[in-house]
Amino acid sequence: MIIFIIFSFSFCFLLLSRLIFKFWFNPVAAYTFVWGGMISLYELRLLNYFQLTAQTWFIIVTTYLIFFIGSVTPLLTGRYEPDAGKSINSKGIPIFSDGGKSVGIVLYILAAIGLFGALHSWYTLFKIYGSLFSILLSANDIYTKRTESIIPGMIPYIAAFTYAGLILAGMYTVYKKKLTFVVLVLLLAAVLRDIANFARVGILVSFVLFLSSFFLYKNFTRGKLKLSKFKMAAAFVLVITIIVVSASIVRIFRGSYESYVGASKGLSSFRNN
Repeated sequence: MIIFIIFSFSFCFLLLSRLIFKFWFNPVAAYTFVWGGMISLYELRLLNYFQLTAQTWFIIVTTYLIFFIGSVTPLLTGRYEPDAGKSINSKGIPIFSDGGKSVGIVLYILAAIGLFGALHSWYTLFKIYGSLFSILLSANDIYTKRTESIIPGMIPYIAAFTYAGLILAGMYTVYKKKLTFVVLVLLLAAVLRDIANFARVGILVSFVLFLSSFFLYKNFTRGKLKLSKFKMAAAFVLVITIIVVSASIVRIFRGSYESYVGASKGLSSFRNN
């Protein structure tokens, strides 16, 4: 019964988000897809987790509705129209009214913090293990320590600055019509940080945040900001190459075997696929 309610709830809000935003790729749809998928896996017993209490369900539903209301409020109040991109000028949205200088400064600040966090992580590893060779040989040990608790000396949550920067970076790339130096620094910071943790999920999250922001803003401009197909293709080839190479490095030194504590026997049986 509960799985039917989850599917119905998710489907209704997906359709509602499509009607409100006028396109499928929107914040509410993304949020619904992630949460609906995770809770469905839980209810189908493909993910092991603590029993969800009434208080937990209240928090899940309440935060979802708050997110939904926050997402649609600009449309309902008339502050934003889904078709506003049709009349957008060459300066784009207000944050780019100064030619992107303010956004550029913010990106450099976030990139500096993110890069500092990444380099500090490597500095901590060198203090503990002594050399790059020892670090690479201890990949599984580092990964285990990171998942069980924070590695002593590392600064927690600093990666959040990189994620925030990559959301702006996607829009900035559309506005500048090219992959700028500061965007590459942000991507490098994200990659270096996750390689230091010998994890790949952060690399994937970084790529998704950048890509989502890029396409959302590109869709908003409705082609008013003309982009060179060749430059954009080259940029995406570079970004994808960085993602694939960095994820491959982690896989090579950490090993190909994956074991997820939250996976049930049913989900684990799909591992070979």
